[in-house]
Amino acid sequence: MAERVSDERRMEIVAMITSSYISAFNGEDMRPPDSITVARFIDDIVNKMDEKFPRPE
Repeated sequence: MAERVSDERRMEIVAMITSSYISAFNGEDMRPPDSITVARFIDDIVNKMDEKFPRPE
């Protein structure tokens, strides 16, 4: 059975992952991703979390 994760914790995890994703582009010749790319990335993270960690009812 999958572990349950609270909505607050889910948002903390998404914020940490997104921050790391954007920070990964912090180089001299690198541009950070645009808002549409970041939004799609967050969508993917949330969908994966829904699969692995169902929302509490």
